[in-house]
Amino acid sequence: MVRWLVVYWRRYGGWAWVSLFWSNRGRPPVCDFVCGSSVCGERLVRFERHIYSGKPPTEVLRLVADFRHLQSWDDSVVSVEPLDEVFGEGSRYRVRVLFSGNPIDMVYTVAMYEAGVRAVVSGVASKAKATDTIEVESSGRGTIIKYTAEIDMAFPFNLLDPVLAIGFKKTVDRAVVGLQRFLAS
Repeated sequence: MVRWLVVYWRRYGGWAWVSLFWSNRGRPPVCDFVCGSSVCGERLVRFERHIYSGKPPTEVLRLVADFRHLQSWDDSVVSVEPLDEVFGEGSRYRVRVLFSGNPIDMVYTVAMYEAGVRAVVSGVASKAKATDTIEVESSGRGTIIKYTAEIDMAFPFNLLDPVLAIGFKKTVDRAVVGLQRFLAS
């Protein structure tokens, strides 16, 4: 059920944004955000999900931020090749994903890693950039994970952000279900 929908268009500034928030019937909130600038050609699609795990924050963050495990929970990932032997800040991964049946090759880098607190993993492809921010917080006997995925398409593909966001949302939702299953095992 949609809790709120905000649409804002500033005619002369040339930018607009749309924010959607779903209640999710008792489950953690889902926040999807699509914004853009038709003047500058800059657009961004953002998905935020909150997930609970019974594991401690340090273990959860390491499992999620180390993309060697990515294929275990994200079914859009065809292959992952670690480019570095040891996980940590600066670790790189060559990742092949399928989006709408098309293979996309990306190189992801762990841009920031603060054990048990936060990680930022950035991906670059020929037509897009992705930034995944994973924040963990202890909650009773487990961990709450705040996972934010931002996708920045290159021009002119960014003009299709509102349409592409529909496909990205489906991919993100499937990955979240896979991540919950992965963290429960």
